[in-house]
Amino acid sequence: MRPVEYLASLFRWFSFSIIGVFSFVMIVDPYGLHQWHSSPISPEKFSIKFHERIIKPLQFILRDPRIVNFGSSRAAVGIDPVDMQLQSGFKAYNFGITGAHIDETAVSVRHAILSGDVEAIIVGLDYSAFTSINPDGATEAGWVIDGGTLDQLSTVAEISISLNALWDALSTMIKNLRGIQGVYRLDGLFSGYQPTKGPIREYPTEAREPLEQAFKSYKLILQVAKAHDTSVYLYISPVYGREHISQPNYEVWARRIEDIAMSFGLKVLRPDLDEMVTMDKNNFVDSSHFNTAVGSFILKSLFRIDRVDS
Repeated sequence: MRPVEYLASLFRWFSFSIIGVFSFVMIVDPYGLHQWHSSPISPEKFSIKFHERIIKPLQFILRDPRIVNFGSSRAAVGIDPVDMQLQSGFKAYNFGITGAHIDETAVSVRHAILSGDVEAIIVGLDYSAFTSINPDGATEAGWVIDGGTLDQLSTVAEISISLNALWDALSTMIKNLRGIQGVYRLDGLFSGYQPTKGPIREYPTEAREPLEQAFKSYKLILQVAKAHDTSVYLYISPVYGREHISQPNYEVWARRIEDIAMSFGLKVLRPDLDEMVTMDKNNFVDSSHFNTAVGSFILKSLFRIDRVDS
């Protein structure tokens, strides 16, 4: 075989492989990007946890919600978009991201407000999300609105024609065939969260202090929302126990969170101080994640505050 024929054959093989991988990933749709209805091939979704900061911005655009929940895995696990929609009357999406720091949440909020038609946002605030920042995660989460053309093309390729995408599609199809329950719902809820093994124990104290840059990211959330006339609901996420609340850093942080919110004419709901919530193990899936029943209580309380203020 002559070199030219060899190269032509290699190019055809490469092209067919790319088309094959792309078609398979599109049909299986492991990330819930190409279909919003039940599919006999893959109605259950699993692999979004590996691309959460990349996939959720796209899911948000396709879902086109009017009210959006933000925060860490606590928000992703505990706030059910179905309940959000029932209580608010708006189409809802859960934009909570596992392990999100407040700078990542700020980018996600900006993405939602700038690229969607959002009427209201709900933001769950965690002390641990203020003790460090994650610029790389924030960059990844902002790839749709802030990324350059090459970065955007590279990201699209990663979730459509890469070996990782192929593996996610194969894994998703096999798990569906085996009848395994999905990990993520298409409305963003982290429905398959695996709690920490063992009995639920008091959430430990956090030794690190909040960062000044984290408070700037928090202010940015409120500034962007105010600039675009978007309603804001804020709450501090409850965790099991009261030990962490007793540390001086926590209360200083919480008061500053409330003071900043007040400067924007907002209130912060404090279920973290409600012992009916924090001292009942039945309210938690593990020490750091509240369940959707508590999430429903939080939503009712947030909307009740709004109605009273109105």
